[in-house]
Amino acid sequence: MGTSLTSICLIALALGAYALSPSTVNSSTALRLVIALLLVTGAIAFALRSVLRSPYPILRAVEMLTAVVSVSIVGFASVYLVMSTADGNAFSEPLGHTAALYFAMTTATTIGFGDITPKTNSARTIVMVQMATNVLVIGVAARAMLGAAKHRSHAN
Repeated sequence: MGTSLTSICLIALALGAYALSPSTVNSSTALRLVIALLLVTGAIAFALRSVLRSPYPILRAVEMLTAVVSVSIVGFASVYLVMSTADGNAFSEPLGHTAALYFAMTTATTIGFGDITPKTNSARTIVMVQMATNVLVIGVAARAMLGAAKHRSHAN
């Protein structure tokens, strides 16, 4: 029960921060992307450390994977929101907060309904970066955290 509540709170925090973020920012899209990737990297490092120190490493790994995936999706949604605001032709339709988050989630889950598509080369490039990041976050981070949890469980 505690793990579910913690995971829900982590997702709510990520979504709350995203909902409060402005759609126009004076910084460049590239800078926002770098910041988002650094946040994901930092979240993974924090998560691994947390799992290795936890008395319940498997549950902590689930919580931390939830946080890392949430930060990744919200980070990319933020980049898409700014890109769409800066260039109305970047995507097949203008993106508000909800549409940008929707697009980031459909890309992350590889569903890709096709209703929103990147139209400019810069938008396509960022979407490709998200695709590669999703593979790394979901694959490598999940393996690392679950491996750390397994190691910690056997150490007890």
